[in-house]
Amino acid sequence: MTLGFQLFKPNPSVQAVRGDFSLLTQVWAPQQELLQHLTTNLQQPIIVCGPTGIGKTSLLQNWQKQQARICRFCLLNGNVQLKLDTVLDAIDQALRQTGNGVTDSMVRGNKLVLILDDAGELNAGLAHEIIEFAADKPLLSVVFVLSHDELYIKNITDSLMDDCYLIEIPPLSEQQCGEFLTSFTTKRRLGWSSSTLDDRYIANVYRQSHGIPGRILAQLPNVKQPKQADNSLWQLCAAIVLLVAITLALQWFSQKPNGLQAVLPLINPAPQPPSSAPGPAQQQP
Repeated sequence: MTLGFQLFKPNPSVQAVRGDFSLLTQVWAPQQELLQHLTTNLQQPIIVCGPTGIGKTSLLQNWQKQQARICRFCLLNGNVQLKLDTVLDAIDQALRQTGNGVTDSMVRGNKLVLILDDAGELNAGLAHEIIEFAADKPLLSVVFVLSHDELYIKNITDSLMDDCYLIEIPPLSEQQCGEFLTSFTTKRRLGWSSSTLDDRYIANVYRQSHGIPGRILAQLPNVKQPKQADNSLWQLCAAIVLLVAITLALQWFSQKPNGLQAVLPLINPAPQPPSSAPGPAQQQP
């Protein structure tokens, strides 16, 4: 559960590329302005809708950063364990919470925006209950984040979803796709020349991805999993050097005792045993 001014947890499937969706801030400007207008002036619940990989969560992250000093936010990731009581507890905590340097006086009286990401995972009927609860709360706005398929199902299971205002995130045009690719490759310093990102290449990427940013980046090499440094050759060389060093050391130590036997008598001569030869002849009286 995510509360207050914290942001969404990235979806693991697009975690490596999500940060680069910030390049689409200008593309998303109309949707963000509409979102701000609706949450400020209307009581109607909102649905942010688009295919997987279009950037719904990233758009809301960016919008939240812009509005952090104007609105309070309660952010929840949809799951089957979520109940109405849990949602109400989260709202209560968000109302009491002050964080990110935003004092209570700065946001007192402003709206609380409840954002339910992955709302397609909510149990049938829960969205309906949440909309009913918010209906007579002028300082509470509700935003559901759904794909098209999830929205179709929710319209069947939760009748009040039909009353929500729909904000659809459109795919990129072919021109926007090219601009996005150019900005991305420049930001990642991939060293691609303009001849690589020619019209033919961009047209092929656009055709395969249908203008969905997540699918665009998924077609580029080393995006999902950045290339790891290959140290296997260095490790092999180090192992060979170590093996040679050990072999030489063993050979040297195997010869060391003989050398010591030759040197030690010079350093510490052994005491000579008493001679058995007769000494000088004593003078006769």
